Amino acid sequence: MSTLDTIWEYAFFQDGVKKKIRLQIGDICSSEEEFDILVYSAFKNDYAATARSLIGALWLQRKISVSALAADPAIDLKEYGCWLSNTIDDNFIQRGIKIQKPG
Repeated sequence: MSTLDTIWEYAFFQDGVKKKIRLQIGDICSSEEEFDILVYSAFKNDYAATARSLIGALWLQRKISVSALAADPAIDLKEYGCWLSNTIDDNFIQRGIKIQKPG
C-alpha cells in the first residue's frame, strides 16, 4: 500500500477552484500531500498521544499536539461533540476537526 490510498472522493468547484473531499486510509503523517482539514474521531477529552493512534502519530512525526489544539479551538462545539482547531503551524495541514466517539 502506498502512503495513502483513496477509498472515496467527491470533487466540486468553489469560486472556480476545484476542491476535493477524500476518505483515505494509510499513514497520513508520512504523506507528502497537503491538506486543508483533517477530520478524525476520538473519545471525549482523550487526546493521549499513544503509539498506535493518529493523535500519537501527529505528535511523534509532526510535533502537533491535539491536546493543545483542543484547549484553544477556533470553533468550540464540544457540547455537540466536535471542535475546529485554529490554524496549525505545519506545512501539511491547515486545521483539524475532532469528532467525538460515543461512549
